[in-house]
Amino acid sequence: MGVVTEQWRHANKRGDSGELAKVTELVKESITRTKETQKILNEMPVDDKPTGPCANLLSALADLLELFLTDRQSLKEANEILTELITADPVRRKYWKSRVERNENALASLRK
Repeated sequence: MGVVTEQWRHANKRGDSGELAKVTELVKESITRTKETQKILNEMPVDDKPTGPCANLLSALADLLELFLTDRQSLKEANEILTELITADPVRRKYWKSRVERNENALASLRK
């Protein structure tokens, strides 16, 4: 996550469209791989399956989706995940709620 996020920030800071296209592809591949991992966990036999959703995996997926702050669908999907985390990870409930609020504000500014 750290490497992908840092690559994203660096590419956006430099403004090089070619570099940004490569990093965007990297982020999209990371989202796909994370979703595939989540699917594998969800399809595990009940005896081997961890109880409840994997908060770390869901958090990573939300982080990746939030990189696309100008994409409504990505922010909506991130909010769905964060809403699930409010219940799945009660220790950090306030943190997840604050992230949902931040995304809602970003979505509201996109509507303007």
